[in-house]
Amino acid sequence: MRARGFTLIEMLVAGAISVFAISMVTAIFLSQNRTFVSLDLARDASGNGRDAVLEMETSIKRAGFGVDPAVAFDFTCPVGSNCHDRINAPDEITFYARNPQYVWTPQNPALGCNTVGGCFGGGNIWPITATTATTVTVTLGANDVIHKGRILLAVCANGASPVFATSTGLVNGPGAKALNVTINTAGIFAGNAFQACHSGVGSALFLVDKFHYLVTTLAGEPWLVLDTGLDYNNDGTTPPTDVNDLVPVARDLEDMQVAYQLGPAVNPPFPTVAAPDSNGNWVVGDDPGRQEEPSSAAIPPQAGSSSGTLHPGNIRAVRVTLVVRSRTIDTSLAPNAGDAPFTSEDRNDVSATAASQFKRYPQTFSVATRNMTVANPYLLF
Repeated sequence: MRARGFTLIEMLVAGAISVFAISMVTAIFLSQNRTFVSLDLARDASGNGRDAVLEMETSIKRAGFGVDPAVAFDFTCPVGSNCHDRINAPDEITFYARNPQYVWTPQNPALGCNTVGGCFGGGNIWPITATTATTVTVTLGANDVIHKGRILLAVCANGASPVFATSTGLVNGPGAKALNVTINTAGIFAGNAFQACHSGVGSALFLVDKFHYLVTTLAGEPWLVLDTGLDYNNDGTTPPTDVNDLVPVARDLEDMQVAYQLGPAVNPPFPTVAAPDSNGNWVVGDDPGRQEEPSSAAIPPQAGSSSGTLHPGNIRAVRVTLVVRSRTIDTSLAPNAGDAPFTSEDRNDVSATAASQFKRYPQTFSVATRNMTVANPYLLF
């Protein structure tokens, strides 16, 4: 009887084929797994970037609403310092707008208002009943809250004589309340003290919203946060000093670079006049390696027009580039590998940011500042 079975050579060939097949299947599985992991990292980063873009786009569109365009963007810094623009770290951006949640109707019988100075319909607007050097009295509703750090705008009838003040403590409604304030005498809101008309017929108090976006570290991770200037936890310290008052916007946002499109001079028209920015393209903050931002020391524009200077009142659009890193590291990469830090606008030094196996995803968006050419914003209740 002949022996049945496989020869050694047949066994070796079959084993080699099996090993090859298993290796191929394993390689395909690992490749697909890396693809899935990469897609997960990209999806998470895209979501964080989308949160940041949606938040900032909406806010920047409000810049300058109800305030003079000259004070809409804040570049107040120590002398000789561009504290918002950086070439080796994330930029910051600060701007202001009147809070839009209010109803006011001018005196007009056709509109149903026969009251001198207009009719107040509620929301974040209050008739002023009295003022002193350090207080302004209004009647708050049951749900009205004025936090420490809140910027307030007081105007006389028809929006005349605007005065900016800052609340120095927490006040809750309802009822007549004397708000303790500090009149702004420095910075972009510097102005005069209260006058008799600020407690007369038609005078009004508005809330002004502050938007200060910056990148910081929270619990060891990079975040885009919003500093509203308000002492939310009522501990006596305002942001950004008190990090607990910062509003988290987007996680894993590693860098933000901001550039500002200026309004060119109107006489003679662009492009025959040399732009005031460093590289002559009417965009401030996009020249690699050069720290530059608009300056309130420049000649301000005339109402409703551009004067072709670096003054913040000439800002007509804002361009923002965000860099979002992956939520977790890509373990398929070597320890010192990963996407290289991304440079944009005037940032050319990313030596402080290591690759560290993170994936990075840049996103750029531009927003037109629609409120920056208003001739007399204080009349636009």
